[in-house]
Amino acid sequence: MNIKIGEIIRALRAENDVTQEDLANYLNVSIQAVSRWENGACYPDLELIPAIASFFCVSTDLLLCVDNSNSATKEAEEQCIYQWTQASKNGEHNKALGIVNDTLKSMPTNYKLMLLKAQSLLCLAGESEEMEDEKQMKRFISKAGDLIRLILLKCNKSDIRYEAMTFLIAIYSFDKNKRQLLELANEFPAVRYTKNFMLYQFCAFEEDEFKKYCHEYLYELFFEFFYCAYRLAKSTAAAVDEKKELLERLLQLLQTVMCDDKFGEFEYLLDPIYEMLYELTGNEEYGSNIGSHLERYKQLPDEYTYKSVFFDGVTFSRKNTIHAFDGSL
Repeated sequence: MNIKIGEIIRALRAENDVTQEDLANYLNVSIQAVSRWENGACYPDLELIPAIASFFCVSTDLLLCVDNSNSATKEAEEQCIYQWTQASKNGEHNKALGIVNDTLKSMPTNYKLMLLKAQSLLCLAGESEEMEDEKQMKRFISKAGDLIRLILLKCNKSDIRYEAMTFLIAIYSFDKNKRQLLELANEFPAVRYTKNFMLYQFCAFEEDEFKKYCHEYLYELFFEFFYCAYRLAKSTAAAVDEKKELLERLLQLLQTVMCDDKFGEFEYLLDPIYEMLYELTGNEEYGSNIGSHLERYKQLPDEYTYKSVFFDGVTFSRKNTIHAFDGSL
């Protein structure tokens, strides 16, 4: 077997924007030792292999060039994510937690799966809160918090870290800890520094790319705007007349932006919007729309592509989506 662990370490460092000094400090070795590994002069000591794998969030098989095992690990991860997603969509959060726990036994440093576990624990905390079981709720929140803090301590991948920080903010909201919530939220980049903004501003080397990135950015902006306005209408901060006007204008805006009556992912929110409007106005026209849009959402294909002039070509993958919102929010 041709082991090229030095080349793999060098590639992982480049991929994760890690210096030789960063890795050396983590492993408590010299920078020269890391340099010799990467130049092929020698191999790391055997006891360092698990630590290196943990640092880069990869398996030891990958470092040792055991390709078949790595493929099997990737397949097991994907299968776990799929099964967890299906259980979570059905509200079976205990089942989802069991699925991810079983898989973590064979890959205990998989931070992506740890995030799924944390999400299941937070969902169970929410259910406990609804049942007014404060002790159980605090137990789930504590477990999720410990898991998330471990991820933030060990994982160096920015996308996983940001998602973990999002869950930690959710925990601070459970605890009504406004100070820590604000401190952590301020560590996130502002809207204009998001991936979508950077792509459409600077990476449009071809006209087709520019069009694609613009459509995707518009979609992300509109979705966040739409959901934020929906949450505002749900809040106690808005007066009754304000709620009514906000929801009616949202419906008008959605019709304008979509250019027809095919609303894609937004179908999920239309039923609760019509329910609120019916409660506020008693208008039977709103009442007659309740129930139909959730059914339309469920009937969407797994891959739904928008045709709107604003979002043309943007694809929404329904099978991989677990909405953070529903009619009960």
